Amino acid sequence: MRKLYYSALFYGGTLLLPISPGELAWKLFSKKKGKIPLFHRDLICDTETLMSLPKSDRSLDECTTAFSPFIPLLTLNDEAWKSRRKILADILRTIKLDHFDWSLPLKKGDIYWDVYENLFRIGFQLIFHRAPTSSEFAAIYPGIVDINKIIKRQTGKADMECRWRLYHTVVELLKDDNPLFSDEFRALSEINQVSIVVEDLLTSICIQCSDLVCHLLLLSESFTENLDHCINETLRLYPLTDIWTRKGERGWIASLVQLNRSGWDNPNLFDPNRWEKHDHPPLISWGFDARGCPATKLGYNLSKAIIEKILQDKTLWIVPAANFTHTRTFPLGCQVWIGRGEKPTSWTFAGKWRTLFKQWFNSRLRLFDQQELW
Repeated sequence: MRKLYYSALFYGGTLLLPISPGELAWKLFSKKKGKIPLFHRDLICDTETLMSLPKSDRSLDECTTAFSPFIPLLTLNDEAWKSRRKILADILRTIKLDHFDWSLPLKKGDIYWDVYENLFRIGFQLIFHRAPTSSEFAAIYPGIVDINKIIKRQTGKADMECRWRLYHTVVELLKDDNPLFSDEFRALSEINQVSIVVEDLLTSICIQCSDLVCHLLLLSESFTENLDHCINETLRLYPLTDIWTRKGERGWIASLVQLNRSGWDNPNLFDPNRWEKHDHPPLISWGFDARGCPATKLGYNLSKAIIEKILQDKTLWIVPAANFTHTRTFPLGCQVWIGRGEKPTSWTFAGKWRTLFKQWFNSRLRLFDQQELW
């Protein structure tokens, strides 16, 4: 009966309520510890329980189809995963964040896609050692955007035409001599070479860094002097992934929102000073056990360098919309007013409820299409 009750509560809420599964898990089970039994797997409620699970190198997200036709590292297992991970780690070690251009638009409205485009251009520069041409940008960027729109539930169906255009353009780029790509990389099949560039590098930089930079912008007025503490606290409250799922004889699911709040004092409060102490649960954000993200260092350092550039401009002000709610998934984008001079006291953006309904509808489509939770 407990299994039936908890499954109906969690899956029913996931299908009906306009919040992500990870956020719902925290709202429903914030007082729980250990494991909650669901139909086909357990819900892990805290980091202590997570860390006590048997060690495994199985994928934490085997069911996602958001990246089709590409094959991201995060979905692979066994030797395919090990060989791809080693090659990716070798590439990441050679990428240097020596210099990059960054500009934050002075505008009122959703800046998420402005940040995303900036990070695409930076990512392209880091991988190919030059800026994209106008034709390359037109062929590649829409596909990178489409992947994130599926992940963000802003659309319910992938645009395969623009994704295949992205695929074939990257195939042509890989014909150029590039010291980033070793003989081991060149020995991979075409789909694996393209997937490393598109998913493991370019899309990871765009999505993870865009999310983190926008979260940091929204919280910047509450920053303390230690920027690393501020970034850790941002990742605790707004982790870059909603849920992890692992298959097995008795599989499990875990909400990163719940894992990063369970066991903390004042768990919903943004308090960077809590990181000055060491008697707290670990931060769970960039992967788990053998599935730690190889691009953690690059993503963290790039996001930190960007927010440092923004904070150095003391003439800049950032005012979130009064009707904007800061959540992990940016269902409404990042609705802020950025400017200089006289700072406005308040403003609102239009189309909130229409956007929320569209995002809720697309989320339900994705739950069924990808069988994300069951």
